[in-house]
Amino acid sequence: MKKLLITFPILLVLVIILTYYLKTTHTIKEIKNKYNDYVITNKETNIFDEQKNIIGTIDENIYLELENKKISKKDKYFKIKDTNYYIYYEDINKTEKKETSIKDYYVNIKSIKTNNPTELYQDNKKITINSELEFNAIKQDETYYYVSFLNQILKIKKENIQEKDLELQGISNYISIINYNNVSETCDTNDCITPDTLKEQLNYLKENNYYTITTEDLNLWVNDQINLKEKAILLTSEQELNEISKEYNFKIQKPNLTFTDSNTRCEKGNTALPRYNIINKTTLDIFKQIVSGETVSYIELPITQTHTLPSESANAEKIAVLNYHFFYDPELGESCPDGNCKKVQDFEKELIYLKQNNYKALTMQEFTDWMYGKIEIPARSVLITIDDGAMGTGSHNGNKLIPLLEKYQTHATLFLITGWWPVGNYSSPYLDIESHTFDMHEGNYCEGQPRGSKLLCSTKEQVKEDLSKSAEITGSKNAFCFPMYVYNDTTLEVLKELDFKLAFVGGDYKASRNDNFYQIPRYHIYETTPLDEFVNMIS
Repeated sequence: MKKLLITFPILLVLVIILTYYLKTTHTIKEIKNKYNDYVITNKETNIFDEQKNIIGTIDENIYLELENKKISKKDKYFKIKDTNYYIYYEDINKTEKKETSIKDYYVNIKSIKTNNPTELYQDNKKITINSELEFNAIKQDETYYYVSFLNQILKIKKENIQEKDLELQGISNYISIINYNNVSETCDTNDCITPDTLKEQLNYLKENNYYTITTEDLNLWVNDQINLKEKAILLTSEQELNEISKEYNFKIQKPNLTFTDSNTRCEKGNTALPRYNIINKTTLDIFKQIVSGETVSYIELPITQTHTLPSESANAEKIAVLNYHFFYDPELGESCPDGNCKKVQDFEKELIYLKQNNYKALTMQEFTDWMYGKIEIPARSVLITIDDGAMGTGSHNGNKLIPLLEKYQTHATLFLITGWWPVGNYSSPYLDIESHTFDMHEGNYCEGQPRGSKLLCSTKEQVKEDLSKSAEITGSKNAFCFPMYVYNDTTLEVLKELDFKLAFVGGDYKASRNDNFYQIPRYHIYETTPLDEFVNMIS
């Protein structure tokens, strides 16, 4: 009996120890079975900080990545990767790795600060953190910002968010969309190139650190939902060309969007999606221009050039100022009986010549600064001016001028009769608006002045009132253009008193810094002005 009394407590202790051991072992096994690099919540639960205080909640079926570590019996709370947040082991199940749609070439688009509590979304499921948080948003749409959080991409509703623009550098301001119509060993048509030519172009992209994006990336970028790193390119083709392109680590996609074949670059907001088509005339030099976002043309210009082009490294001593009036397109059945008209086909050839020969088309501010000796400009520079605002120059009367300026990224200045047409009809980043009077462009108005305009026989007060009103509408006093090229002492006095910096007339010779600032000469461009004559004007 005494032996039994001694043995029983020992057995009891052993049972307790064994039970505890089995229970502990079972718990460690359960914990280890729950751990995985990638997990998903199995119910609505809490998120904890390092001291295991509740700092937020998380919905069921939320994907998480965990910090990789050796699990012990103390590790009932798993740390979420790259954070100071924890999740309880019983509240998760193992899952597979989930790929993010955010690419490493996306650049932050906005800085935001949330309210307290912060609510983030993974699909339609919610994570709540009981504090304000700050993020750099990677992407946006009408409703959400997309941010990197809990080692994944989550959404934050835009409502009641404090936002701030970022000072960004190294982002793409344009995309060159490059399409390959036909790549063939037997290349005997205009729209084809050989595989060797394709390899030469892809090699140039690789050597210069360009990278390819997807059509989905392009769509997001055009709609200002993402920013992209510099040197983004979209390559497309109906052919399967990946056997060639993968050697250079590029992807050539099917063109599954609607593009415009204009041989110009694509910019944000440009939903027409202009693209370049590669043909057998696309030399490597032209390809470099395409990659640089320049407008290219394969139109061959028949030119008899009698003057030598200025050196590209020289500074200008004289500048050709060109004066146009009206534009029309005979291929659309349009006609123009005025000798001042210009066919759009002929005007486009002139713009192509400027581009092909590296001429700089000046803004009026650049020309003004040059005249005043504030800056130097290349000898290969030209100032394009258009008088009046009539046929083919604005959105209300044919709009032939602006699309061509934008196609070739060429600057020009419109001298607008501001009392006749609204400034808003001529909106373009490539077109400056200056004064051509408010309502004094009226010929045969003054007795004995058949060539003159209303400007010549109006009082000084009338002229001053008209020009002041016009300058107020244009918002500029950089330049003025005399109607019909005529002026008198009164108009010159008014321009000086109103602080206009320059005024333009005719003359048909180049402008220089020695010219009177209020009598700057221009070449008058007529419908009959041939391309050869245009070339020799600017040479």
